[in-house]
Amino acid sequence: MKTMTMQDRQTLARRYAAGENVTRIAVDLGMSAAAVYAELRRGYTGGLDGNKRREYDPELGLTRYQESLQKKMLNPFLNPRPQKSRHKITGGKKHE
Repeated sequence: MKTMTMQDRQTLARRYAAGENVTRIAVDLGMSAAAVYAELRRGYTGGLDGNKRREYDPELGLTRYQESLQKKMLNPFLNPRPQKSRHKITGGKKHE
């Protein structure tokens, strides 16, 4: 899974403000449309752009993304992914 960089966010902001299709932008960035829509939600300023779509700010998107990562690190119950076990399962036999 690719993590969106600030450069990716700026590209998204420029192309989205120009009225480009979100799915096309996602393909060009090498991401799923769902990931790009999630980023657009994170960076939503509360206003509308010139195309009457939700206005997106890449810096706000990055800030909110970083805040969500910090919350997950502070509270492991917010992280839905199970941790991998460090113990090898050997079928009931003990190895010395």
